[in-house]
Amino acid sequence: MTSLPDSHRLPDRYRPSYRQHPHQQNHGFDQAGFPLFSGPSGLDSNNSNHPSSNSSQSSQYSPRLQPTYRSSHSLGCYEATSPSRIQVHNLSHIRSFANEEVLASSRRLQAQAQGGASRFYQDVPRQYEISSMPVTDIIEMVAGLLTKITTTNDQQHEHVHRNILPNDGAAGISPQTTSVLAFHGKNIPSITILNYLSRIHKYCPTTYEVFLSLLVYFDRMTEMVNKGFVQSLQQRSDQYTASLPLSSPSPSIPSAVTSNRPSTRGSIVTPPSSVHMQARDHDPPSPSPPSTICPNSIPQSLNTTPGPRNDVHFSLSHYFVVDSFNIHRLVIAGVTCASKFFSDVFYTNSRYAKVGGLPLLELNHLELQFLLLNDFRLAVPVEKLDAYGTMLVEFYAREVVAQQQQQQQQQLLL
Repeated sequence: MTSLPDSHRLPDRYRPSYRQHPHQQNHGFDQAGFPLFSGPSGLDSNNSNHPSSNSSQSSQYSPRLQPTYRSSHSLGCYEATSPSRIQVHNLSHIRSFANEEVLASSRRLQAQAQGGASRFYQDVPRQYEISSMPVTDIIEMVAGLLTKITTTNDQQHEHVHRNILPNDGAAGISPQTTSVLAFHGKNIPSITILNYLSRIHKYCPTTYEVFLSLLVYFDRMTEMVNKGFVQSLQQRSDQYTASLPLSSPSPSIPSAVTSNRPSTRGSIVTPPSSVHMQARDHDPPSPSPPSTICPNSIPQSLNTTPGPRNDVHFSLSHYFVVDSFNIHRLVIAGVTCASKFFSDVFYTNSRYAKVGGLPLLELNHLELQFLLLNDFRLAVPVEKLDAYGTMLVEFYAREVVAQQQQQQQQQLLL
């Protein structure tokens, strides 16, 4: 019989309450989790103005895992739970072993070039434990990954969404397409992803699992929506090809737009209802006007090109792509859902709406659409969270190395 994982490894809902929100035990917050100060509340407010960030560093840390072994790799004074499992403490730690990985890779290449025993330099699969990192550091890594994804996908935005029509023509689209387009804004909000996530954590503090689970949810949405879209598109193309004479060339299917990453599957668990939930807070000061993130209308697209694309249901705008036009709505809706699922302490939707810069009715609508696009699967296995944590650390380490190489090249050109 398999034994249950330790309590510190379980989702937040199974942890002792005194470990779920350590910052609420801090004198810098009241019982509702609000900072005991009055400061700027606009969407462009800088998270560095938080007065408790310097007074109590422990309030930013997630529950820690006690390491049992030293890493066989040179990691300075940091510890690991096993030779292949490294416990990461902060971003500086990642930068330190990112440099070591570059040196180790250089040694392996030299050994192979000299015909030496390269078996001594074989890569060992590693896992990175991020539960001991400050939540603000994890937010920075998540924001960096989402920023890179949205920057890449923004290049396809005009091609994907150029045929979106006003909501008066939305009667013919599928419910799934309606859910996808509900997150699409008319303009890109001026606040960056990093500042937006930092603002959410400042006024609605929560644990790192909530922010890490956003990546899992976005992958699930990508798989669920785009898999059906591609299959439907292939069927339409096959039907159109079969109706053509044998001498006519078959139309080509447009290539898929860049999306996040290959997604993974998780267990199916119905989340707790958001109706009649007990309020644990009071409304924070309202941020900038709700129009900062423009209210979205439910649109529909229409292509007029011949062939299978001459169908009111066909449009690349039905494809789910995370870009700068929908990322802020996806984030606030995801945090709203994940906080209620992972944590026993959460806030009212009116608070999340004010912090996110959205009208309450719109956030309520986005919360439902987010659940529908995830098939109401909010549970994330611990193993999957660990895998995404490892992926996040590896991404940040690659970015650090890339920046260092770019700086070295610039210095050589001077």
